[in-house]
Amino acid sequence: MPASWSPGSGSRIGFGPRGLMWITTTPSTAPGDDSGAPRFIETSARRGYRFIGAIEAPPRPDQPPPTRTPPRLRKGLVAGACGVILILAIALGDRWLLKPRPATKAVPLNPVPLTAAPGWEALPSLSPDGNQVAYSRRERREAVSHIYVKLIGEGKPVPLTSGPASDSSPAWSPDGRMIAFLRKLNGTTGIYTIPALGGAERKITQGPFTYYAGGGSEEGMIGDRVAWSPDGRFLAVSEGQPQRDSSSLSLISVENGDRLVLTKPPNAQTWDGDPVFSPDGRLLLFTRHTGAYHGGLYLLDLAAGYRPTGDPRLLAEGNIDGAREVWGRRRAL
Repeated sequence: MPASWSPGSGSRIGFGPRGLMWITTTPSTAPGDDSGAPRFIETSARRGYRFIGAIEAPPRPDQPPPTRTPPRLRKGLVAGACGVILILAIALGDRWLLKPRPATKAVPLNPVPLTAAPGWEALPSLSPDGNQVAYSRRERREAVSHIYVKLIGEGKPVPLTSGPASDSSPAWSPDGRMIAFLRKLNGTTGIYTIPALGGAERKITQGPFTYYAGGGSEEGMIGDRVAWSPDGRFLAVSEGQPQRDSSSLSLISVENGDRLVLTKPPNAQTWDGDPVFSPDGRLLLFTRHTGAYHGGLYLLDLAAGYRPTGDPRLLAEGNIDGAREVWGRRRAL
């Protein structure tokens, strides 16, 4: 392409090896351009000048200009597409929900013996890791009972306590290191702890803590539950009220044996027992007996330090003879 002159500037434009070149007889800038930030002509040292302006080709006469979708129409199309997607999602969801589900088969519960020694074995307590069980065992009807520990599965039970007094109601500490239990003394009941692996016993306190034994030969061998607080600092037990022929729940400090009354039975013929803390320590579940075979399952709200707040709430009522409630992961069982 031949070079062309720029009118009135004494310069011309032509093609070079790298595109359009501005050739001038006298170095200068393009009209209206800025030498510090050029838009049209770029100065190259010892080489000259280069045209850097953008060049737009005019539209072809046989090609119509591109049409643009009006903004309102675009918004309507987007909204319509979203509506269609939402309707399809609802339809598919309803179809999935209304689709017949295969009936879940009930898993059969097959009881597996934990122990098989001769005598009377009762009041089991599983270790926190579920690998061991502690329980109360008596070899003969006229004999005293003691605490035994056994691995789940094969293995022989190991006696944890001994002596002339009857021991009952073992309970594992939350960390699995200690076991608390009740010991029947002369006219009273002692609360003790002992290492789960065996060792020296430690007496925490003694008092009228509930320890039932049916008949003069202690055939019943029933001791009330001992419950550890989640932090392992306290024990909840049932404490008898001899003057009222009833029992309430008490909180016992493991460190020094201090007591705090948790429940107060409404009358002289009511017995509170079998306490168990919720995993977070905010609730205490227990049974309230109002007769030989009748009572209710109650829930007590606890504040900081396991202090009771308000009156217990009734959850269920009926025949609770021999009931041993427990906490599942999310609810009481």
